[in-house]
Amino acid sequence: MQTLLNHPAVQAAAVPFVVALVLAFALARTRALAVAVASGLVVELALTVGFALEPLTAMRKMVVVTLAATAIAVVLEAAGVAQRRGITVVLAGVTALAAAWVLQRVLAQKEPAAAVWMGTGAVAFVFAVVGSSLQAATASPLPASVVAACLGWGTGVLALFGASALLAQLGLALGTAGAAVALVQMIRGQESPLGWTLALPAAVGAALVALLASATGELPWYCLLPLPLVPWAARLVRAPSGALWRNGFGAGCAALVPVLLAVGVAWFAARQPSPAG
Repeated sequence: MQTLLNHPAVQAAAVPFVVALVLAFALARTRALAVAVASGLVVELALTVGFALEPLTAMRKMVVVTLAATAIAVVLEAAGVAQRRGITVVLAGVTALAAAWVLQRVLAQKEPAAAVWMGTGAVAFVFAVVGSSLQAATASPLPASVVAACLGWGTGVLALFGASALLAQLGLALGTAGAAVALVQMIRGQESPLGWTLALPAAVGAALVALLASATGELPWYCLLPLPLVPWAARLVRAPSGALWRNGFGAGCAALVPVLLAVGVAWFAARQPSPAG
């Protein structure tokens, strides 16, 4: 059994999917589905590196920020805070500034000009991903779940191109949990109560996974550029009301277009000979 649990596919896909599926069914009538999405990250950590905070590396900071985003989502939903443009901007801004904290050690090793450019780009990227994901969640929780799945899977694959195996597993686990939440809604034939923060944990976690794969791995920064388009693409497909399976698959196919573009760019970049070669 221990050998099975040590397999990367089990850690990043099978176990997170089962746990998220159970939680999604249990929380289906509530506004706390963000917990089910975040469970993918928690399960992956439990099966791999654990929950120790020392030393506080960039990856551990990423986990802290993602779990904090989950807690904020639950609190906002429990308080019945409605989605407003101002709240979306604040949440996106706070998480974007947190990205600079996550990359603090990496930025400290750069020349001042390079650190400014990297830090500014990181803040702008996270702001775009989180802001667009929260906007996509205003229509219904199903597209939000699809966005969580596509962002997680996309950043997981990109992290593989960046030679960051653990980051890849974290991203894939988030995506798998998001897919489980979407599947539960389609199986039940009924969307869960509208929770506009549903996409927040996956958006924050996936954006930070992608950033770290680029900043600390071998992933070129320009491979990240299509990712903020994922939530907007998911909103383009609108089937008739009540057609959950068509809505879910349609939104998923549309959202995968920017993901495939990012992966294609990463694949092409990986095939190019290095300067030393």
